[in-house]
Amino acid sequence: MKNDESITQIELTEVEKFFFQQIKSFYDKIMSMVQSNNPNYSSILLDACGDLTHYLHKSLKDRNITIKLPSALVKNRNQSQDNPNFYKQIDAIKRFIEGVENNKTH
Repeated sequence: MKNDESITQIELTEVEKFFFQQIKSFYDKIMSMVQSNNPNYSSILLDACGDLTHYLHKSLKDRNITIKLPSALVKNRNQSQDNPNFYKQIDAIKRFIEGVENNKTH
């Protein structure tokens, strides 16, 4: 079976590692609140997590690393991953985390 996608090992800088851990921590807190039907997650935590994810996206992009996200997600968000609001949505953050953890780049 031929695999046309090359997987590049993502090596995060120390600062990027810090931000990635913060993103995961915020995401876990948001999901905990969603699962307990706590509506208070939506503004502050989601915005902060989206901002951190956008920062990490930009940092990686500056090093020519782009996290591969499902094309349907990008299409449905109806905006570029470079838009600061792109990652202010739970599924976009989740997919970004998965992409970093699974070394899905393009």
